[in-house]
Amino acid sequence: WQPYERRHANAIGAALQASVIARLARRGVTGLAVWHAKGNAYGLIDEDNHLRATGQLFLLGRPMLTGTLADVADLPASDRLDVLPVTDERGRRSVMLVNLNEAPAVTPGVAALLDRPGPDAPAVTLHRIDAAGWTAVPADRGGASLSLPGWSVTVLTEHPAAGRFGTVALPGQHRGFDF
Repeated sequence: WQPYERRHANAIGAALQASVIARLARRGVTGLAVWHAKGNAYGLIDEDNHLRATGQLFLLGRPMLTGTLADVADLPASDRLDVLPVTDERGRRSVMLVNLNEAPAVTPGVAALLDRPGPDAPAVTLHRIDAAGWTAVPADRGGASLSLPGWSVTVLTEHPAAGRFGTVALPGQHRGFDF
């Protein structure tokens, strides 16, 4: 290890942290604390006060991923795709999909993942952290499948959209790395 840990600032670090969160939640862990909120080695915020990909992940987690674990559509078995479905106290659903592959992955569509087909289903927002940065867009409920970019975190949520729609490049996102 040598400072600066480049993977922490990009989508790979966010995907690895999201995977840990999903796996811990499935094993009964009910809360998380973050060590080193600010700093260039492991900070969620860099020394210039810019939110990194891992910091954006933690912003998505509350309130979208706070609640009770729920069921999700059958997904292809994979140790490189983590899923965390959550229902909050108001019955709103969210699901976090983590692609730990370099290659894109395909899952069932939004309606199947949130188990809410039909025209009366709540609006869904797709939040994504990938190589381009952070994106928030209205989700297409009608698609039969959903494509997940390589090394990405996708959160589909029925929560009202927080902030604005669009794409924001995150600091350090495009720095190279080696495993």
